[in-house]
Amino acid sequence: MGVSLSKIGIILEQDQQRQVQFQTPEVGLMIWKSQDMVMPLKKGAVYDVIAEAGTIQLWHQSECLHTNTVPAYLMHHEDILVEPSACVRIQNILVGRNFHWQKYISQILPGNFLITNANGFLVWVNELPLEIYLLCVASSEMSPDCPIELVKAQLIAARSWFLAHAENKHPGWDACNDDCCQRYQGLGHITQALWNNVKDIQGLILAYQGKIVDARYSKCCGGRTEASWHIWPQTKEAYLISVWDSDQPLNEQSLQDEQNMQTWVHQAPRCFCNPDMDDAQELIKYLGQVDVPGHYFRWQQSYSAEEFTNLLVKKLPGIAIERVLGITCGERGESGRLKQLRIAYQSPNGLQYIDIAGEYQIRSTLHPSFLYSSAFVVQEQKDAHGILQRITLVGSGWGHGVGMCQMGALGMALQGFSHQAILHHYFPGTDLILLDKLVNRRDK
Repeated sequence: MGVSLSKIGIILEQDQQRQVQFQTPEVGLMIWKSQDMVMPLKKGAVYDVIAEAGTIQLWHQSECLHTNTVPAYLMHHEDILVEPSACVRIQNILVGRNFHWQKYISQILPGNFLITNANGFLVWVNELPLEIYLLCVASSEMSPDCPIELVKAQLIAARSWFLAHAENKHPGWDACNDDCCQRYQGLGHITQALWNNVKDIQGLILAYQGKIVDARYSKCCGGRTEASWHIWPQTKEAYLISVWDSDQPLNEQSLQDEQNMQTWVHQAPRCFCNPDMDDAQELIKYLGQVDVPGHYFRWQQSYSAEEFTNLLVKKLPGIAIERVLGITCGERGESGRLKQLRIAYQSPNGLQYIDIAGEYQIRSTLHPSFLYSSAFVVQEQKDAHGILQRITLVGSGWGHGVGMCQMGALGMALQGFSHQAILHHYFPGTDLILLDKLVNRRDK
């Protein structure tokens, strides 16, 4: 892969969209192109793309303009411009797929688009210059109103992750637009001032021993980041270790111990990712566009025994769960994130157990959409006969916790730390260098 152009999936087959509406920009000419046809489109006009019987149809004002039996291209006739007035607005793009903040939003997107029909559903891939994509990521993951040192740290982390590309989740493209890769929500919040303020870090990446760093990050670590191998056993990078989210240790006791973890989640230690803001609106302005305001540093999720039983019946089809009896926490990572747990339940055949392994699977199973993190303890309420009445999960953090804690990076920036200090805190032992000076570049 070259480093000048990125290919980002914005509408995926799994989204199951058969129709997508877009509006052409007021500035610049867009064309609809197929293998044997080029059609200029009206400026500022609304069009619909429909997947129909293995084809792609372009519609305008109830008229089918063209039917493609091969992939279609929505393209700029001339050079790509980055002003919103020169970009395409696409409606109903799904973001937060399978997470608790899942929703549809419209986005103003630069670049060109490859459109295909995959098993009756539309797939849109956005092709655009890498640096434009990365700034869009930095202003989508967190608000562009964040301190500029946070934006710079996020931009460098995004560039490094993208170029290291340790996970090839979407063969054929570089990434998708969502949290399973990196958030990419277009130009809607980028100002000229932001462009000017990040020019000095263009081309900067994190490196470790001559290789680009696989710079993972999540929203809030809860006070301690997680070592990568506790989340992804195959990932054992020396710079993705567990660190306290502070300039000094917050707790001398191991969070892998159950009793210590019970104490930890009920505390609010002074650390970088503890918002500690009197005005909730102050925190909200720093979150990403699709983030749901909430208590992510410390949180609770509570179910009645009946609610929890019904949840597991939906999440674990094929298992005859009559009634949940309790949860036993198993092995934890260094941040206290659970790697495994056991659920006891009553079945037609008597007492049975379900073992849930892996941070992702735990979060997916124990929430209707997706639990904030697996760094939690379990509180059980039982009646006088020992029958479970309620289960409450008391937890810390939002996300897998590996690498840069975005809320912690915000806290550091608000305290006056530089982007260099932020990145070196979360990725210890790494160097900041220009990509052109790196010997072992992927694109050579």
